[in-house]
Amino acid sequence: MQIELEASTCRLVATDGVKASLHQEMHRGQKALRLDFQFSGSGYALLRIPVNIRLHPNYVFRFQVAGQCPDNTLEVKLLDASTDNVWWVNRPNFKFSKSFQTVVNKKRHFSYAWGPVKEPLQEVAFLDLTITNANGGQGSVIFKGLTYEERPLGSASMAPTVWASSNRKNAQRVLDEDPYTRWESKGKGELESLIFRFREGQELSALVLEWCEHPVQDFQVDIKEGNGPWRCTDTIRGATAMRQYLLLPDCEISAVRLTMRKQAALNLPLSAPRQISLRSVTFHDRSYAPCHNSLWKRIAKTFPRGYFPRYHQDEQSFWTVVGVSGGRQEAIINEEGMLEVGRQTFSLEPFLFNDRRLLTWACGDHSQSLADGYLPIAQVERRHNQTLYQDVRGEDEGPVLKITAFAQGGQEDSTLYARYTLKNESERTIQRGRFYLALRQFQVNPPWQFLNTPGGFTAIHSLERKGKEVLVNGRLKVVELTPADGFGATTIATDDVVEHLNYGLLPESAAVYDERGFACGALMWHYEIQPGEEKHFDIAVPYTDRAPVVNLESALEETRSYWLGQLDKVQVEIAAAPDLVRTIKSQLAYILINRDGDAIQPGSRCYRRTWIRDGSLTSAALLQNGFEKEVRAFIEWFAPYQYESGKIPCCVDKRGSDPVPEHDSHGEFIYLVMEYYRFTKDLDFLRALFPRLLKAVAYIQELRSQCLTEDFREGGKRAHLYGILPPSISHEGYSAHPAYSNWDNLFAMKGLDDAALAAAILGEKEEAERLRLLAEEFRQCLLASIQASMSLHGIDYIPGANDLGDFDATSTTIGLDPANTLQAIPQALEATFERYFQFFQARRDGKPFVDYTPYELRTVGTFVRLGQADRAHEALDYFMQDRRPAGWNHWAEVVYKNPLTPRFIGDAPHGWVGSDFLRSVRNLFVYETAESLVVGAGIKPQWLEQGVRVVNLPTHFGPLTFSARRQTIDGKSLTIYEVDGPITAPVELHVLIESQTGASKTVKVNLGRLPGRVQIS
Repeated sequence: MQIELEASTCRLVATDGVKASLHQEMHRGQKALRLDFQFSGSGYALLRIPVNIRLHPNYVFRFQVAGQCPDNTLEVKLLDASTDNVWWVNRPNFKFSKSFQTVVNKKRHFSYAWGPVKEPLQEVAFLDLTITNANGGQGSVIFKGLTYEERPLGSASMAPTVWASSNRKNAQRVLDEDPYTRWESKGKGELESLIFRFREGQELSALVLEWCEHPVQDFQVDIKEGNGPWRCTDTIRGATAMRQYLLLPDCEISAVRLTMRKQAALNLPLSAPRQISLRSVTFHDRSYAPCHNSLWKRIAKTFPRGYFPRYHQDEQSFWTVVGVSGGRQEAIINEEGMLEVGRQTFSLEPFLFNDRRLLTWACGDHSQSLADGYLPIAQVERRHNQTLYQDVRGEDEGPVLKITAFAQGGQEDSTLYARYTLKNESERTIQRGRFYLALRQFQVNPPWQFLNTPGGFTAIHSLERKGKEVLVNGRLKVVELTPADGFGATTIATDDVVEHLNYGLLPESAAVYDERGFACGALMWHYEIQPGEEKHFDIAVPYTDRAPVVNLESALEETRSYWLGQLDKVQVEIAAAPDLVRTIKSQLAYILINRDGDAIQPGSRCYRRTWIRDGSLTSAALLQNGFEKEVRAFIEWFAPYQYESGKIPCCVDKRGSDPVPEHDSHGEFIYLVMEYYRFTKDLDFLRALFPRLLKAVAYIQELRSQCLTEDFREGGKRAHLYGILPPSISHEGYSAHPAYSNWDNLFAMKGLDDAALAAAILGEKEEAERLRLLAEEFRQCLLASIQASMSLHGIDYIPGANDLGDFDATSTTIGLDPANTLQAIPQALEATFERYFQFFQARRDGKPFVDYTPYELRTVGTFVRLGQADRAHEALDYFMQDRRPAGWNHWAEVVYKNPLTPRFIGDAPHGWVGSDFLRSVRNLFVYETAESLVVGAGIKPQWLEQGVRVVNLPTHFGPLTFSARRQTIDGKSLTIYEVDGPITAPVELHVLIESQTGASKTVKVNLGRLPGRVQIS
């Protein structure tokens, strides 16, 4: 079926930051549409084409495209009549060419994009052809020949006929699956060929060859589509592996040709035949290896456990980040000590060979830690499991392996360092062997990490050792700080590196090139370690040519000294809860490392972008811990991305501002600027940003106007939504369908309040009064909408979205901190968190669950503010147990009940989760109200025996020093509270009074002057 491309019936949509125009053209008698576009930020331009098709169970959409423009993302979307439900094919970095190329979109290519209905579409009303900014720029793209075709449901047999250049009568043996039969060439020429022809086009993913005794070293694979010309898909040189895996392109293949070159006699032993001998050729459909990761998973299954990364066993392995504060590049290291040196680069994986066997991650028990318990210097220790792997002579398997990874240097030019320490803990045995550091074509980031930075396989095209450096892909190098005793490189065609290491051998080549990206290699050091002795093997990976490489000890000491200075700005001492204190410091370090220059980002892989919602709340956590310079730099970097309309982009990345309408952004930006002022009292900075705050307020008002029409007034269908913000997808839970989210409304409320406060501080009296009235009007509309929604839906809790009446206590927490709004409806607020606590208790006490997001850490601070410190600690104790691994003091974005669950976990560590932890835990010691400072509201009674102390803790009203400890004086047990600091607001101190039964209650003491001391007997 031909679908006409008519400019008059198509709709052109371009987001903010994109200029686009649509033009009708004719190309060789076919109507075509030319899309001209110019990107000045993130965004897209699309053609919406009406189609009205009932989809067949098997179908294909085809079109031809030509373009003169940078590589950008080409998307094909199918939409239903509502346009809410979308399925798509997403082709990132599509290479446009001046000549037309056919783009095929089969049913299996389409996947769910968004929308409330997740079942495959049956009725398609519109088809979108979209150009999305990946590399920016401007240009033109022409579309023509759009067709829809229904295809047969069944697939033809994959059994082909075989033609051979010689010994044709035995050629079919390569397909008979009999391991004892083979095809042997009989020809006299240098080349031999096998051609496989299919009755109908086949959708194949891979071709697997099994050679006999002497594999062919040089061969080529060509394919034919329909009656088209032969096309080369692989050329292999110097192969030695008995089994060869060859990926095939995603197309309908009618024939495959295998051309083989006979080996020269000097390459073979005298007894070897001079002809080609092939045991089997196996063709696999698309389900076998639809991508590189699928192929490598199948290859890994042919090796013992431990020879390949853990994710090839469908098991999760957690990781942590390694980098400098604000660095442009970060490494990650996993629980087993595999170190991915940078985003989508190669990994370094340690192996030991003790002259008896190869020792892998599967041969040991691992523990993880940080230097000094909290510094971002990651450590992994492997103790080889003697119970499972004890030598038959009763000797231990080998030394304890300890890996230490850290980064040192500047933001632009940092260097990654890694130390591999082998320690002999035996009492009598001298331990000898070889330590291997494999350079592998796998990321630590696993394949199910699909967002932004796809995980799993990553191509290594070239490896070359020059002196004491190994150059990878011609750009990154591994520097041997401890000179290695050997190096070898290989490709899958000459067996993966672990096949060589399994025999205690290095591959023979010092340099390899592999077009497919399947190269790998290993450095080798001999070791002989006396009892009680240890040896170090050090390497460095400079990220740029300017990055310095120094002695590892010097770099380690400088790194340790730097982080000690950064993380001890605020002193928190809780002798009874050292893990809590260490996690506070580690989370601050991770937030600083996850930054990209001045840009605050939640993670180093999946979330390597800057959201203002994460940025504002993370900035608050930084300010609360003394990091003012970093927050100011972030605001100055982000502010210019504000649109002329006043709209604050929800997200910014290398492409510019993201135009997605997420209505929390505007209030969050105003809050961020004012929060910086509250901690710094920098009046000049506030004055400079004030015009931007006013523009953001104007945009909030423009949004509100959509909910002030007749349909929203009393008696209208949506009267319960009057005067609040329109629906958006800022909340992840509403990504399938926009909702009237209170997450948006509460941040808008905070923004309006803060804008009015900013005007008053700056002496703008008329503006301050105008903004105060706007804020008060919105407050009344918001509270009325919440209560109307509760009544409409028959609920007693505050809904997450007022049109849905859903329960979302994690988001509702911001109604107290930072929005300070929901205190106005105390009964609903109490009911909301009573319901949450019952849900929390049920999960904690054994109710089955699959996963949760540790954004729930926000509830810890909420319980403190509700006067329920005991509940705050129950929640905090539970969440602390789910740091994975505990020694690295952090959370991923998703926590699964089973830690091995092979599913998406976001980033680890996740910076926004970390900021939620920091802001919530701070409430235990101090939090601000509009006019006072509340101190000690969340102190745990058990902490008092050994004491609690915080020094130089920043607040809106000045730095605070606070301590509380139970002491015995003159035979009496006393609890002594001391509060000091240049605080400019009244202090409300919460003290604990315990009865003889052990029960405790909190009493509020107002301190008029500081220093203050309260003594409780």
